[in-house]
Amino acid sequence: MEKSRSGLRSSEEMFPLVESYRSGEMNRTDFCEAHGLSLSTFNYWQSKYLNSIEQPLPSGFIPMEVAGVPGSFALEVQLNNGTRLYFSSYPPVSYLKELGS
Repeated sequence: MEKSRSGLRSSEEMFPLVESYRSGEMNRTDFCEAHGLSLSTFNYWQSKYLNSIEQPLPSGFIPMEVAGVPGSFALEVQLNNGTRLYFSSYPPVSYLKELGS
């Protein structure tokens, strides 16, 4: 493979080679030898290629709505006398112990 005047390769030159490798059945060493590439050069361009085709993750916050289910509680406690207590969040264990005594 012939390098450009500056001695550097471009993505326009290397990405098609990476695509060719990915769609072929040659191992990386044989592919590099067949195309006059060092393994380190090929690995560099394969990494750049893979980064270029990955979908970027959205940045920042994504709006979401949390809707409570009517009648759902974090905790339901039934006392010895049959009284039921419903808690929307978990109370301290010490409080629950007091209720039970």
